[in-house]
Amino acid sequence: MPKDKTATHIKLTECMRKEFFEKGYEKASLNHIARMAGITPAGVYRHFESKEEMFISIVQPAADALENCCREFVSGMTDELDSKHRFENYRPYDMGWFKAIIDIIYDYYDEFILLISGSVGTVYENFADSLVKMEENSTNSMLAHLDESGIEHTEVTQEQVHIISSAYIKAIFQIICRKLPREEAVDQFAFIYRFFGEAWKAYINIGSLF
Repeated sequence: MPKDKTATHIKLTECMRKEFFEKGYEKASLNHIARMAGITPAGVYRHFESKEEMFISIVQPAADALENCCREFVSGMTDELDSKHRFENYRPYDMGWFKAIIDIIYDYYDEFILLISGSVGTVYENFADSLVKMEENSTNSMLAHLDESGIEHTEVTQEQVHIISSAYIKAIFQIICRKLPREEAVDQFAFIYRFFGEAWKAYINIGSLF
């Protein structure tokens, strides 16, 4: 659907955001949104085909920005980890990726709160699972490159990869939901990132490479 720049559409979008941010998707009322916007429920359908489409229009830019950033990181990591020499110089925390993630989250802060706690009943209700899957892919990529480079390490099962990936994403969500100032969140993200990173290196016994 083309982006509508009319005054009515802008007002409707403002009312949608207010309703969804306050109530989440399931409890949000299309009729209430229409009343706030000063139009009829039928008038809403001239702008959006459904309540879910309204919700998606709000959160999709945030979800896409984060997922694209994570995919770029995984792709970049694959390029970096093509030899033992590059393992020795690999410092994920020092890469621009880490700051980019924080910037995206805080640029779309309300949208991420909505994705985390108010998206049940939409195509985004499994948003956390999609991030866990990307984290699993990142970890599996690292393990595969260790094997390809002939670097000995402790074997890790896919169940273990899933458990730790899930815990990592949940820890990040905890920081987001606490609504910390950006500066404090940076410190907490750094703590979580380094905690899980050091734990992985210690467990699979590759600490000497980093």
